[in-house]
Parts: sequence; structure tokens; C-alpha cells
Amino acid sequence: MKQLNILIIGAPHTIEADEMVSSFTRHGHICHAITSDEIQIFMQKDKTYAMTLHGDIRTFDIIIRRVGSQKSIYASRVALESGAYIQDLQCLLQRNTKMDEMVRLSMHGIQIPRTFFIGRLESETDETRTFIEKEFTYPLILKGFPGSKGNNVFLANNFEEIEQVVKQTSDRINFFVQDFIGNREDYRIIVLYEKALGAMKKIAVDGAFKTNFSQGSKIEEAKLTPQLEEIAIKAAQVMQVDFAGVDVMVHEDVPYVLEVNNAPQFKGFTSVTNIPVAELFVQAVLDNYEAFH
Repeated sequence: MKQLNILIIGAPHTIEADEMVSSFTRHGHICHAITSDEIQIFMQKDKTYAMTLHGDIRTFDIIIRRVGSQKSIYASRVALESGAYIQDLQCLLQRNTKMDEMVRLSMHGIQIPRTFFIGRLESETDETRTFIEKEFTYPLILKGFPGSKGNNVFLANNFEEIEQVVKQTSDRINFFVQDFIGNREDYRIIVLYEKALGAMKKIAVDGAFKTNFSQGSKIEEAKLTPQLEEIAIKAAQVMQVDFAGVDVMVHEDVPYVLEVNNAPQFKGFTSVTNIPVAELFVQAVLDNYEAFH
């Protein structure tokens, strides 16, 4: 294979990005990681330019997005037109907010917590309250999007708390409510090109309800059961994500998909499972690049 020029967009100074860059370099390729803010996009009648400190986006052979910003989407589309291999191309071409995710998973028969979109409670607040208090039981999970790493996720004990949270957040954040299943642990399964690599258990601490590793939860290796493997792979397929962190909560032997993350962190996962996620990811990307060409 020729020496490739590879660009990772998003979170350049994280352990995950550093490991990817190091692995691509060990394979003999040139790899840079940048933030989306480092991309400059200029358009005119017959051409669109997307420039980085490392050159024109059209000079890269592989683009890997670890952030969903508009700049990263536009730049990747420019690179695609020039023949670059875009990791998670189908994910790039579709809308993937948390609400889109819940809709698509439920329409494909994947069990999710019951979910009700409330937006920003712009109108018909009384009707919204009536529906919630008829169909749900407090406490409820109140989840805002966009959001990541457990941010914009709240536990609401009544409708007044829902209203207060919505009023105190940015106008760009929309919300939905979900059943609070009540488990204080769930599982993260890493799926790479339709193969489940392993599973990690995340355990909330000190009375918290969030199990995000970034929020301080305990983590430990977990057995990748056939039940977890099957639902994680199916969820990644439905969302058309090549590299996914699928969060699953099991309650009364029923697995609920909580989230399909298309740019998963894996520092904690690797630390407890000893699975070399970065190296496996890099090898899979290079294999798929060859098949692409």
C-alpha cells in the first residue's frame, strides 16, 4: 500500500486521537488530528475549497470524523467529491441527532426506553404536561440534544423541574423525556464494522443516576453475552455506523438501547478489557480503504 495522507477531525488532543495517529504512523502513513475550527471553507462558482494547516482537504486519502460539527460535514463532502475514503460515510450523509436515533431504532424494532419529544415547550405546555403525567411515572430522564458525555441529561421528579431545566438551557437545545428504568449500571459495547469487540460495564457511584465514564462512574470488564452482542450489532447497523459505542441497559432480562455513539471514547474500555481498540480501528479503516479503491 502506498503511503496515505490521513486526517482526523475532532478532539485532537485526546488519548483516543493520539493512539489513532500513532497507529497510522506505525503503519507507515501520515496522519494529522485537528479541530473542526481549524478548517477554512471558501466557495465560488465552480469550486469549493476546504483548507487546513496541513493542506487542502482534497489532498487527503482518508477522512475520519470524531465530531459532528457542520464544518466537518462540509469538509468531508468536499473530500468525498475528490475521491477520499470517508470513514462512516453513511453516517455523514444522514441526520443523526439523539431524537433521530430514537426514532430510527424504534422503527426497526429495537427496544428503547419509552420516549416523548417535548422540544423546548414552546406551546401547548398544558397538553404536554397532561400527556406526560398520564403516560409516564416520575422520576423521568430529561435528555437534551445536542449533548455528549452525559451533559444535558437530567433526572426530573415533576413537571416543574422539566420546565426549569428547559428555561435555564440554551435555545439551541431541544429535549425529550424517557422512562427512568432505574438501573445504576449499563454496558458499553464497541462495534467495529459489524463486529462486537467486547463489553464494559459502567456503574453509577454515590447515588448518581448517570453511568458515563466521563462523569466518574466505575467501569469493569463485562462478558459479551449473545444478547448484548446481537442488539449492539443490530443498533449499529440501523444507524449505519461503522465504529460505534452502543450503550445498553438490561432490566428484567430485557435489553434497552440507550445510545449509539458514532465517535466513542475508548480509553476506559481498553483499560479494563485490554482490547487494543485504536489498532483494530486503524487496521479496519486501512482494509476498507483498500476495498474502496
